[in-house]
Amino acid sequence: MELTATIVQDELVERCKRGDPTGFEALYQRYARAMYNTSLRIVNNTGDAEDVLQEAFWMPSDL
Repeated sequence: MELTATIVQDELVERCKRGDPTGFEALYQRYARAMYNTSLRIVNNTGDAEDVLQEAFWMPSDL
């Protein structure tokens, strides 16, 4: 099970690197909630946690 999850994660990252918007969306859907919750615990402010999440998932449009 762990190996399969790693392969799927690696595939999503590679798709993002190639500029695949569906890969990016899948990666975002998989990790956004956990990353937001972690950010919120660290910064202790909802607006700042949203900013952290947005910066973490920022993708340049020229990829």
